[in-house]
Amino acid sequence: PGVFKLILLTRDEDVKKEISEIYDVASISTFENYIDSIVAIRNVCAHGGVLFDFNLRDSISKGPALTVSSNNK
Repeated sequence: PGVFKLILLTRDEDVKKEISEIYDVASISTFENYIDSIVAIRNVCAHGGVLFDFNLRDSISKGPALTVSSNNK
């Protein structure tokens, strides 16, 4: 399985907490929600699906604010 699946299948909550904190996500359930969303979107793209009418099973949880730079150096 992929890295995301290994994280989801990990039973040790301390390991999950440590991984989620690396990405500044305090809640394990929110982090798992992000992983599920990323995997679902990746699968649509990888298998020729169309994203404009794609619906996720669960809504994406609100998380930390991300700063996106348009500076391409």
